[in-house]
Amino acid sequence: MAKRTPDNCKYIKRCGEPGRDGAGKCLGFAKSETDDEPAEPCKKCVHNSAYEDN
Repeated sequence: MAKRTPDNCKYIKRCGEPGRDGAGKCLGFAKSETDDEPAEPCKKCVHNSAYEDN
């Protein structure tokens, strides 16, 4: 199994590139157009700028 990276993310492949921050981390996707909270898969991804190591 390939290591998860932004280059092989199924959500980026399906929905397009969400952009990168200044450090090169993925900006991820929002829950909806009216809710800018990060989507659940993006919250759990270590490559996302919103990721928080608990």
